[in-house]
Amino acid sequence: MEERRKYGRVKAPDKVTGQVFDEATQQTFKDVKIIDISPGGVSFVCDKNIPNGTPIKLILNFPGLYFEKDIPVNAKVVHSKQGEIKFQIGCAYLPKRVNKSF
Repeated sequence: MEERRKYGRVKAPDKVTGQVFDEATQQTFKDVKIIDISPGGVSFVCDKNIPNGTPIKLILNFPGLYFEKDIPVNAKVVHSKQGEIKFQIGCAYLPKRVNKSF
């Protein structure tokens, strides 16, 4: 199978978690385990499948880092793979939406 990634991935430390908001179903998944991260996207484990192409909002949490701040990102699901119990979801970052109110 041909590798399509533009960037290498880095395995996320065990403490890195996130919150995922599925814009299609309006569901929020809290404390999802981040598997790996790159400049182009992120993958995580989720209790439910999120179909390819679904826009999501992620809030990434990196505890123990000097800034101790959640990082919000917009993304879309590019692959979903069912594991034994949960789904592994891969996402590509989307450009930041511009808020024209300020």
